[in-house]
Amino acid sequence: DEPSGADGEYRLWAHGDRSQPPLELFCHNVLSARPTEFVSLRNPSTNLSYFPPGGAARGTVLVSSFSKLRICPWSLTVKTDDFTFATSAGEVLQSYWNGRRTLQLSELPFATARDAAGHGGATSPNRGQAQIDLRGTGLGVRVDGFTPLGCAAFGVVAVPVEGCADARSLVQPRVALYGGGFAGRMTPTGDRTTDERAAGGNYDDEG
Repeated sequence: DEPSGADGEYRLWAHGDRSQPPLELFCHNVLSARPTEFVSLRNPSTNLSYFPPGGAARGTVLVSSFSKLRICPWSLTVKTDDFTFATSAGEVLQSYWNGRRTLQLSELPFATARDAAGHGGATSPNRGQAQIDLRGTGLGVRVDGFTPLGCAAFGVVAVPVEGCADARSLVQPRVALYGGGFAGRMTPTGDRTTDERAAGGNYDDEG
């Protein structure tokens, strides 16, 4: 659409191809040198990342909920650690590397199911969880696009019956993640969010 010079929802055509349906994106800081684009989500309560205390983590349940997701309109990839339109509650102090290091967390990236409860997988409220709900955006997420990372990590991808596009499809508008480990998480494949970076680039063992 024609620019109005104000932040708000705009229709954008990928690569200017108007033969395809447009994306409706929220343009933020339109008049700045570096405006950014976001997808507006209908329900923050079904777009969240959850880290319960327990095991090597102490504190209170940490939940980050997202009302908009930072997205690259060219590649349609999401920047999961942009918290411009996120709210977080709780705080967790996690120890790892046999207690030699600690990590204080007060927010979680989008699509990150994390805990420090120990080895083994279970889809229970006492394990790390994340929910992704892109219904109404025209976008979807690949169910094979997630990987368990960290120490003794596990991860499960589930597709809720409500909102399922087609049970046989690899792309779904709604996905639930369960994950954790001794210091683990279930996260998008190739995750490089800032709180995971370790000395020497040793991401997977940092926890």
